[in-house]
Amino acid sequence: MQGVIKNSLEITESLEDYLKVIYCLKKDKGTIKVKDVASKLNVKPSSVVEALKKLSRKNLISYEKYGEINLNETGTEIAEKIIRKNEVLKNFLNLIGVDRETAEREACALEHALKLDTIEKIEAFTKKSN
Repeated sequence: MQGVIKNSLEITESLEDYLKVIYCLKKDKGTIKVKDVASKLNVKPSSVVEALKKLSRKNLISYEKYGEINLNETGTEIAEKIIRKNEVLKNFLNLIGVDRETAEREACALEHALKLDTIEKIEAFTKKSN
């Protein structure tokens, strides 16, 4: 699925990170603005605005200048898949003895590189090992 997402919508790793952060902030805070995303990703608000424009052009979010940021259905689905991949990878890395901080950092890097099919195999392996 990852390859399908990237090929059909041309979503970069950076935009995937924005979707994931928007999803998580929305769940935690409800209403989110540019400054919330900028703070979470430790980037300038102008960088967030550029990313939001790209996501909006791809119809993954709704956003108006100075307004609230909302994921649409497709944006939500993609964010949930990214988060699922991240969780599976963190669990796997913890299972093989990687400390939590390193697992968090490395899972973020791997989530972009591995296909959903690979993640599903890792998840099945992890369930067998527990």
